[in-house]
Amino acid sequence: MQQPKLSSICLAVITSALLLTSTAGFAANYKGEANYKGEAMAPAPCPQPLMLRDGLYVGANALYDSYRVRETRGLVVGAVGSTASNVVGANGWGGGIFGGYGMYFNNMWYLAGEVFIDGSSAGQATSVGRTTAASTFNTNNNFKVMMGWGVSALPGYKVNDSTLGYIRLGYAGARLRGQASAVDTTAGYSLSGSTSQWKSAFEYGVGMETAVYPDLSVRGEFDHAGYSSLTAVNTKYSATDNQYNLGLVYHFAL
Repeated sequence: MQQPKLSSICLAVITSALLLTSTAGFAANYKGEANYKGEAMAPAPCPQPLMLRDGLYVGANALYDSYRVRETRGLVVGAVGSTASNVVGANGWGGGIFGGYGMYFNNMWYLAGEVFIDGSSAGQATSVGRTTAASTFNTNNNFKVMMGWGVSALPGYKVNDSTLGYIRLGYAGARLRGQASAVDTTAGYSLSGSTSQWKSAFEYGVGMETAVYPDLSVRGEFDHAGYSSLTAVNTKYSATDNQYNLGLVYHFAL
């Protein structure tokens, strides 16, 4: 019998090896272990974590003012008058705009300078009547908040990469209006007048800001201010304000 040639044996071995390799590759592709086109599957990109930026920013806020106003009256009309002191509430909604520049120090501490302008609908009207044997005496008072502005420093501390806690320390100015009138309905005497003045206060508060989208953040804040008094027709108005606000902030990319 003729022995097979060496070349035929080698060819058979090589053919068998190629067949086994193709079968293994097909099985791997079938099981999803390789891409259909033979390309490696790229891992899905990880979303970038939100970060609260420093630098220049601007924003707008909605606010709620809760004023406490002490009205001290010393009105005299004709032969009668009213001297009294009472506290009234003057509440209302408002809104404003603000802008500033902030920086981080040692990657944790924060300091910003900020200016703001706002308006408010806070106000309150009161009426007091007094009747004697000789006359009937009525007084009317009206307190109104018109607009405000201020400049503040905001030192803070980074809670995490996307959240900042801070306090507000600064100067606030408010345009306040006081109006008073008194009438002796029996004798026919009357007295009235009003004043509108800018009053100043030291403002302080606490707030928190957190990133909600790249370059955008929201803040919630509580502030307190006690304004110097104003006087209209011998009636003095001394006002303090507790303000709650919610703001949306846009941070300019550096």
